Amino acid sequence: MRQTMEISELLEVLGKRKWIVAFITVFTALAGFAYSYFLVNPMYRADTTLMVSSSKGTVSADDPASYIDIGRISVNQMIAVTYGEIVKSRVVLEPVIEELDLDMSYEELLDRTVSEPVEATEIIRISVEAESRNDAVTIANKITEVFVEEVVRILKVNNVEIIDRAAATEEPVNMSPVALTAIAAAAGVVIGILVALIVDYRDNTLKSAEDIERQIGIPVIGSIPDFGKMKED
Repeated sequence: MRQTMEISELLEVLGKRKWIVAFITVFTALAGFAYSYFLVNPMYRADTTLMVSSSKGTVSADDPASYIDIGRISVNQMIAVTYGEIVKSRVVLEPVIEELDLDMSYEELLDRTVSEPVEATEIIRISVEAESRNDAVTIANKITEVFVEEVVRILKVNNVEIIDRAAATEEPVNMSPVALTAIAAAAGVVIGILVALIVDYRDNTLKSAEDIERQIGIPVIGSIPDFGKMKED
């Protein structure tokens, strides 16, 4: 077989081996659907936001400078980074597990929790993933409550304000069965084409005059008909 293959030859091979492509595509699609539907638990995410400050300052109408303090904003942004790490600490997450009687370890809850400052702001966003929307909201709100309490207890300051209580996504955030099935089917098409080409490459039998001409480079002068088939006809 030649090292290169023209488009027409490729289409001819795929036409002959289409059952291979079809079988592998259907198989991988069904496998992807079964995996996503029966083995992957849907996960929902709840987000809550907090604002931190270096102090409980007040805004005075008589003092315009009290409205914006660039230096204080920069300090607050650094505090937000620190507080984002405190949210994920054992001192916050372990009480949440105990108070909600969660069937998970600290490490498992940590894997489901993301706490990070919103870029160029004094805001911290806390995100929690759980198997249900209600669980995600409950855990996120409890983490927020415990975090605020621990900041007051440890640092002796009350400089955290809750902006938004937790709200959960309407749809699961992990891959849906439809999306995973489509990806699996697409992968099956690619795999099926590769398998079809390999099978055809390893098939050394000559099935037509064109095959003979390609293999030995000599034109076919004539061919002997299959008299058995002619009698049947």
